[in-house]
Order: sequence, then C-alpha cells, then structure tokens
Amino acid sequence: MNIKMVYMYAPANFKTGGTELCHQLVRLYNDNNIPSIIAYVGIKDGINPINDAFKVYVDKYVSSDEIEDDSDIIVIVPEVYTNEIKRFKKAKKVIWWMSVDNFEMHCGFMGAFKHCGLLRAIKYFLLKKLNNSINTLNFCDVHVYQSEYAKKYLLNNKFDNLLPLSDYLNDRYFEPYQATKRCDYVLYNPRKGFAFTKKIMKAFPNYKWKGIENMSNSEVIELLRHSKVYIDFGNHPGKDRFPREAAISGCCIIVGRRGSAFNDIDIPIPNKYKFLDKESSIVDIGNMISNCLSNYEIVSDDFNHYRLKIMQEKNTFKKEALYLIEYFKLLDK
Repeated sequence: MNIKMVYMYAPANFKTGGTELCHQLVRLYNDNNIPSIIAYVGIKDGINPINDAFKVYVDKYVSSDEIEDDSDIIVIVPEVYTNEIKRFKKAKKVIWWMSVDNFEMHCGFMGAFKHCGLLRAIKYFLLKKLNNSINTLNFCDVHVYQSEYAKKYLLNNKFDNLLPLSDYLNDRYFEPYQATKRCDYVLYNPRKGFAFTKKIMKAFPNYKWKGIENMSNSEVIELLRHSKVYIDFGNHPGKDRFPREAAISGCCIIVGRRGSAFNDIDIPIPNKYKFLDKESSIVDIGNMISNCLSNYEIVSDDFNHYRLKIMQEKNTFKKEALYLIEYFKLLDK
C-alpha cells in the first residue's frame, strides 16, 4: 500500500486528553515520513481550529468534509465519530477506542439523534436488549484500543480485528525540576466523581483539599509537584491522564474501581489504593489518605512500578502507531 495520507479526525479547537492524543499521532507519523493531517469536525468561520496547546504538534489541517474516498488513504476516527466513516468505501478505516463510556453516551440510544443517526440508535438499542454484539461497527478494517478496559469491551462484543494504540503524557511532565518539600495537599478533579469526593471531604474536613480547576498547564504541573496525594473517583472511561500526570509528578494515587481503574493494567497500583465508591468505604479512604500524608517518603515507593510504566509509554505508543501502518501494508500483499 502506497499511503497518500492518514487523516485523523478530531473536533475543532477543543482541548482534552483525547484531542491532544489525536494531534500527537499526527506529529508522530509526520516525524516518521508518513504523511498525516488532522481532519477537523465542526470548523467555525473566523476561528482557528487548531487549539494553541496543539500547535507544537501540527500546523496544517483539513475539514473532515473535504476528504475524498481513496484506496490509498487511512481514515482514523475516535469512537464518537463512528458514523463518519460509513461514507468511505475505498479508504482503510480505523476506529480508535479512547473512551468506552463516550461511545455509550454519544452512540448509544440516548445520544444517537445528534451523533449517530436514528437508524444506528435503534440497531444499537435492539442489540443491547438482545445481549448481542454491536455488529453495526464491523464496517471498519480494524479497531485500535487505548486501554485494557476498551480491549475487554471490544472482545466482549465479539470483535477480533483489534490492535493496541495507547497514548503518552505531554513531555512537560518529564522535564527535570528542583525537588522541594511537599505540602500535605490532597488533590482532586471537581469534574470527576465529585459527588462522592464531597462526601470524603465532609468526613475529613481537616485535610488540605485542593481542586484542580481553572489552572494553566504550568500551574497544574507545579501543584502536582508540591503535593502528596491525588484521589480520583470518576468513571475512568479510558486510560485516564490525570492519575498518570499525578503519579509521574510524585503524588500517591487513590482511585475508585470504575472503568479502567478496575483492572491492574491501566492503573497498575497496589489494590489497597483502590476503593469502591460507597459510603462504607469513606473511613478506609480517609485513613489511607492519612497514611500517605504521614508516611509519604515510604509510601511513595508503592507507585514506582506505575511511574516506570508511564515513562515507557511514549516508546510503546510509537511502536504501536508504526505497526498500524505496517498492518495495512501487509493486508495489501
């Protein structure tokens, strides 16, 4: 296969961990002489669709509407844009499963009118009701998964054309910094599992709680490097970045058991730091936070395996991304 272009779908001017990942893939392919470009969905007149944070990765783009079907192109879409690739008959098609939960929300029955169309909604609903597989997604050539959680979801739904394509953290988290005495801060993300986190905060008001919100990337990094604990009782729809960013910055990690946090591959930390988000767990969670604060220098070593894995992710991602290209070349032989 002579690849003319790899088109990576992404929403215009929208900054999340997932959209950063889309841009990182394009940068990696272009750095390895594989022509690639971001294909934006929802470009608005007069607004640069490239978010300022992503200009380190790309400086060119196309509208997703401009892509012409061709046997020498590869089209990669995140799971929320699965309906987009139905219009491609000749192109090689990839669904990138960054978030199982986002697919359920956007392409399940409730989100179908806006994102996937009524027919897809009905089919999806009936298949779920019948405990059947989601065969309506078999029109793509390969499914790539960002997390073990997504892999298991796909296998449970009887897909077998699977390849890994994970991700890595922004290089800024690996820059050397002057270690200083850490504060007894307990960090949390108000956008993730906050209803349960509030209950923990109410039970332990004496802890120094710090919400990570309305901060620049530099401010977040600085806070992580001066704190001891990060807790996360969100739904973990994929291999989330915040726990990894906190861990690589030196924080102890305490999480729930939802989504990707349930398995020991996506968040490979000792099970004693994982709790069910229920009332009966609150005292134990509070005691574990206290242990991490009081014995930080010792307890921090429990997360060294996790940190080592995080440090290896960029090389792993490169190997997986390049193998995806080889996969399509092998198909044509």
